[in-house]
Amino acid sequence: MYPTPGAFTEMAGRFLDPALAFALGWNYWFLWISNLSNEYNGLSIVLGLWTDKVPSYGWILLSWGFFQCTALLPVTAYGEMEFWFASWKVLCVFGGFLVAILINTGAIGGDYIGFRYWADPGPFVNGISGFAQTLVLAAVYYCGTEMVAVTAGESKSPKRDLPAAIKQSFTRIFVVFIGLLFFASLIVPSDSPSFLTATPNPASRPGRSRSSPAAGAPPATSSTSSS
Repeated sequence: MYPTPGAFTEMAGRFLDPALAFALGWNYWFLWISNLSNEYNGLSIVLGLWTDKVPSYGWILLSWGFFQCTALLPVTAYGEMEFWFASWKVLCVFGGFLVAILINTGAIGGDYIGFRYWADPGPFVNGISGFAQTLVLAAVYYCGTEMVAVTAGESKSPKRDLPAAIKQSFTRIFVVFIGLLFFASLIVPSDSPSFLTATPNPASRPGRSRSSPAAGAPPATSSTSSS
């Protein structure tokens, strides 16, 4: 029967070799462990922009504890939380689009930017090496789109639900991922010091008079994309 609850790991063992299914299963587990660690780190960077009284590992431990508590909830409660968190993220994404437009046009900050950063310093500052490094990170951020296939076995009507879900995935990827990158490229230069370190810069914390309105955009964009 297709689809199966085991998704691609079960199919690999059924049609190719059990060893391949074993390797895929552990590789997928490692992928999600790494992805969760990346999200915890991104959250600590964003929250670190607001206060330096809590160390990075403190935010990471709090995030990990919250995640473990939610995982123990009943499926209905967990699904309800996921719905509201996802709704909040969508609002934040479109709010970020609006703020980026206001910064770019000078409504915030008083300086019209336009497409200035596309010319100076421009893209591909580090050439093919920089492109290759960011390509690996960008590929990791697409982790999760395969959930459409992984959860297909739990759908009441896969023939109806899967095509609709796959079509929506392309739209969401274009709006969220490409949209965030487009607006970030308008207000943050590709050689911004914020891209060079994972340690929050005290001068770029929100509320500081000397900080740029777009100072928190790099870590915020990274965190939102990875979630």
